[in-house]
Amino acid sequence: MKGISQAELSSKSKVSNSTINEIEKRHFRDIKLSTLVAVANVLETNVVSLMLPPKIELNENDALKLMKAGETLLEIGKEQLSKRPSDKKPTPK
Repeated sequence: MKGISQAELSSKSKVSNSTINEIEKRHFRDIKLSTLVAVANVLETNVVSLMLPPKIELNENDALKLMKAGETLLEIGKEQLSKRPSDKKPTPK
């Protein structure tokens, strides 16, 4: 992943320093998928990569399955975000 400080990652992803630290140390709590997506986007990676322990060895087949699962999670997250009601009030006619 990119060589970036936690402070810079926090600023660019709009995720708190403490949550960035939890993700880096793999101390996951109730972290929203949208938070993981924001961090992954800044790091130019995918959500699954954030959750994997560093230096994991996967065979090609397992790596492809894991990447597909990550892509599926991303699509689910996008779909859920698109179903959220807008914070904007309708414009009167």
